[in-house]
Amino acid sequence: GSIFGENCLSKQSNRTSTYTVITSSNCYFGIINYHDYTTCVRCSIERIRSLHSKFFLKSAIFRNINQNIFEMKYYNLFTQRQFHKGDIILSKHSKQKEIYFLYQGEIDIVIECSMKHLYTILLTLSKEPNPIDNRIKTMIHLNDAFKEYFENYKCVFSLSKYKYNEILGLDDFLLESSQNYLFDCVCSSSIVECFYMNYNNYEMILNDNLIKSNVNEFVCLKRKILCERINVILE
Repeated sequence: GSIFGENCLSKQSNRTSTYTVITSSNCYFGIINYHDYTTCVRCSIERIRSLHSKFFLKSAIFRNINQNIFEMKYYNLFTQRQFHKGDIILSKHSKQKEIYFLYQGEIDIVIECSMKHLYTILLTLSKEPNPIDNRIKTMIHLNDAFKEYFENYKCVFSLSKYKYNEILGLDDFLLESSQNYLFDCVCSSSIVECFYMNYNNYEMILNDNLIKSNVNEFVCLKRKILCERINVILE
């Protein structure tokens, strides 16, 4: 299983070998020349590129985008990153804007706050009267112990579990009045792999009207799901 001569395959070179290989027993070799090697590498890269592109095209943002156009315009804007269990990918109150596409593993979306703060997030995200509103106000008015618990006692709330092809860091994680993330995104799998895009590149791809429309639709849907989850917790 040992190999030698691989340095000559990494780049075409006319240099002569710097050492001599002498067999000490009968040997059988598999030989590959520079042309065949570069062909194998190129095919492997193209296969991985196509596989990753198909992953992106299944996402809410890039659906209905032609694969050739995606690979030409957007593929190289991403960097693959790996995380481990317990790592925080996006942190509450962080001002660092990053977009992550979850390729492997699971991530918990959590927040540590009072129920009052969670309720404020609900009202801000939903932008409409909530049926639970009058019930909470009545309980605060009638029960001092509940008021103290509601306003001051902090808990860790698990809001969602993200899996394959979920997207982290879009506006569903932000309040319009703030540029800070609302939640912590914590790796719950031993290995988590994501594709990362910086925010400048994200803003650039929004110049494509189809992508911008997809993003707006996706953010509205995720906010609705998030509001439903917060409602369940408050109930």
